[in-house]
Amino acid sequence: MLFYAITIGFCLALTAASAVAEPPTATEADIHNVVAYEFGDDQVQGDLVAPLGEILTVRAKGSKQSLIRARGSFVDMLVRTVENFE
Repeated sequence: MLFYAITIGFCLALTAASAVAEPPTATEADIHNVVAYEFGDDQVQGDLVAPLGEILTVRAKGSKQSLIRARGSFVDMLVRTVENFE
């Protein structure tokens, strides 16, 4: 049994070592195929300073009450069951 465990561990160690990726190397063709874009300073002029269309105003959210309410008798029953545990 020990032999099998050592053999499996050794095989896992070898496969893990071979799975390490090598760093990519830049070839001569990769270095010369680099494309660079340069944009000049273009001044954009105009008189529009706001978006087109209507401005919407929305009312603030109001507070909402929960629709779930505990029955009055439930609270009494809950107090009685807690008193039974003491």
